[in-house]
Parts: sequence; structure tokens; C-alpha cells
Amino acid sequence: MPTLTIDLPEAAYQAALKYTPEEQLRLVATTFIDGKDVLIRSERDEQPELSEEDYAAIGRGLEDIKAGRTERGSVVMDRIRAKYGLRKGNSPY
Repeated sequence: MPTLTIDLPEAAYQAALKYTPEEQLRLVATTFIDGKDVLIRSERDEQPELSEEDYAAIGRGLEDIKAGRTERGSVVMDRIRAKYGLRKGNSPY
């Protein structure tokens, strides 16, 4: 079988270690066979242009944070896991 070596951002590498070698192979093969563009982009990739609307949305988000109108991501994810009966590490991605 041919071998493919790829550079991954540290976060993607650590996430991949949670899978067995067989699962890693299946996920990578499925990604390339299905032609899906779901590979994690690295910081070296070209960044998209932001519109005025994007900047306005970012500004609103920062104001929400300052005003205390946000929740920690871990709290939101715990709520989603409870609602749908999921466990941590149960993600297909």
C-alpha cells in the first residue's frame, strides 16, 4: 500500500491520536475518496478577505463578551452532549 506523509497542525495531530490506526486510515481514505474538502487548514493557508459586515459581526461579538452575554464553550458543549446523549470524545471529526 502506498504511504502518504502530511504535516498537521498540533491540534489536528493530537486529535488524530485519539483514533486507532485503522480508524485514522479510514477517515483519511474517506476524505480523499469522497473528494470532500474537510482537511484542517493550517495557519500558513491563505486567509479569506473579511467584509465590513464580518467586521461588524466581530465587533458585536466582542461587545457581547464585554457585557457578559456569552457562555463558555465547555458549558455549551456539555448542554449539547446532555441533550443528544453524547459522550466526550464521541465526535466523528
